[in-house]
Amino acid sequence: MSPTYDQMLEPKQKFKPVRRYGKSDYFHFDIIRSLRYKNYLKFESDMLADIIIAEYKVRQTLQQKETLERKIRALEKLPKNDEDEKRFQLCHQELEIVKRNQGLNEQKMFADESMIPPGPLKRDYDAMRQDPTWYLRKELIEDCVGRGGCCARGCDCCKNRAFAYYKRGVGHCTAGCGFCASERGFEYTAGEKQRTVEQLDKMLRSHNPSYVVKMAEAYFAKPPEQKVQKVPEQVQREKAQKKQVWWKQLL
Repeated sequence: MSPTYDQMLEPKQKFKPVRRYGKSDYFHFDIIRSLRYKNYLKFESDMLADIIIAEYKVRQTLQQKETLERKIRALEKLPKNDEDEKRFQLCHQELEIVKRNQGLNEQKMFADESMIPPGPLKRDYDAMRQDPTWYLRKELIEDCVGRGGCCARGCDCCKNRAFAYYKRGVGHCTAGCGFCASERGFEYTAGEKQRTVEQLDKMLRSHNPSYVVKMAEAYFAKPPEQKVQKVPEQVQREKAQKKQVWWKQLL
């Protein structure tokens, strides 16, 4: 008899799929996609997936906003010609669209977070986010590496984001990350950014619960101890100086 998904997971994990996850039930033919939290609470994985996707979209628009603001500041310092003036106006127009999308994404994230029922899961979720470095967990660092984000290069961009003044949307790289675009040598199109969101959605709602369990563990289950050390201010300044001209490759 082959092992179940539950048996394959680490015993210490707080999230585990219910029996027959990804299969239809016996009565209504609905697909079963529920996770047990701490072995006695049951939550629909779609609720957790909605929050994870909403958070990703907030991060993506925030990173797009930061990239465009850097471009605009760079263009303001260049001698004006017709080509640069056109780029300047286009960046401003795109920035207004991104700001609007950012506001809508923040509202959607708030609505999805409001669906977490009061109790242990909600308390753990809120408690984790009291720490600005909450996202620097092993699972999410590995996810960033796998996606080719800054954690794959050891540049500490993701770690340094913990010291941003933003309260929400601070975290690992998305398809809108300007530092990753600089490393690639090009930016993703709007369609390509949307496809990354669709891919994330597909992985989280798969009949195979492996990915959603991993992400639920990282986003919702409070770790036993804090393992991330803050970056000293001097180190932050030195790293920032090295990255001052990254935007020139995108102009």
